[in-house]
Amino acid sequence: MSDLVANNTAAVARSLNCTQDDPDSEAVVECLSTIPFESLMNVSVSLARQMRPPFGELAFYPSFDGDYIPDRPSVLLRNGNFVK
Repeated sequence: MSDLVANNTAAVARSLNCTQDDPDSEAVVECLSTIPFESLMNVSVSLARQMRPPFGELAFYPSFDGDYIPDRPSVLLRNGNFVK
């Protein structure tokens, strides 16, 4: 993971009180996975706007990995498969 992605992810985690000593830890990922989608996106957009340019509207993009994020976010939203 690049430093830029790691730093942006750590900033999102800190903003959502998902902090640990190691921002790459499983505990941080597990905490972020419990955050409602709307909260995660609100923090992400807010942080991205503070850093703009060059990020546009989002500095943190959840990636489909088949493990923590089991499908494309658009599919998960359409099917209602997110923390409510």
